[in-house]
Amino acid sequence: MFDTRETGRKIAALRKEHNMTQYELADRLGISFQAVSNWERGNSMPDIAKLPEIAELFGCTIDELLGKSNPVLNLVAEGETAEAIRHTVGLSEGMQILAEAAPLLKPRQIVEMANSADSQSSIAPLLPFLDDDDLVELMEKYEAQGHSVTMFYPFLSDEALLERFNQNRREGKPVTAFLPFLDDKTLFSLATEAFEAGGSAALAPFLPFLNDKDVKAFAQRILKAE
Repeated sequence: MFDTRETGRKIAALRKEHNMTQYELADRLGISFQAVSNWERGNSMPDIAKLPEIAELFGCTIDELLGKSNPVLNLVAEGETAEAIRHTVGLSEGMQILAEAAPLLKPRQIVEMANSADSQSSIAPLLPFLDDDDLVELMEKYEAQGHSVTMFYPFLSDEALLERFNQNRREGKPVTAFLPFLDDKTLFSLATEAFEAGGSAALAPFLPFLNDKDVKAFAQRILKAE
C-alpha cells in the first residue's frame, strides 16, 4: 500500500528544493493551503488528477512522488479509460496493483474499473470501495452470467444483505453462504424462525454462526422440548 507519510515527506522535500512555500504550491495547483499542509503531514494523499500536475511542476515522475510504481494510477492519472487499463495491466499482477490503487481512486473511477473487469478475481480488490447500489448492480450482472456471487456478501450493508437473503429464500435458492455475514440479532431471529418451523434439524445450519449466548438459549429450548 502507499505510505501517505512518505509521499508527504517527498512533496515537502520537493517543495523546499524548489524554494516554494506551501501557499505558493497551493496557488500553483489551484487548491487550498490546507490541502498541501495535509499532504505534507501525511493526513491525506493528493487527488489522483493532481498527480501529473505535481510531477510536472517538480520535474519528477508520479512513481517518484508515490514512492513506488503502480501502472493503474499512472494510466488513470493520464486519463486512460478503464477498458484501456484492463487491457494494459496483466491479470496475474492486476489484483495487487488494483488493491494498492483503489484507495486513491475516485468512486466513479472504481465503478468504471469494476464494470470493465473481465473476471471476478480482477474486481475483488475494488469491492470494499463500492457502495451498496453499485455492489448490487455489479453482483446482479455477474449472477446473470452464471457466476457465484458469494464474494460480494462481506461488503454489502446489513440491510442489503438481508434483502438478498430473503430474496434467495423466496426463490428457493441456497442461503447458507449468507450466514457468516449477518449480524447477531438478524441471525438469531432467522434461526428462531427456522427452529420453530422445523425443529433442531432446521436450526443446524445456523449454529456455527450464532454467538455463545444464543447457542445456549437454543440448547435450553431443545432440552425442554425433549
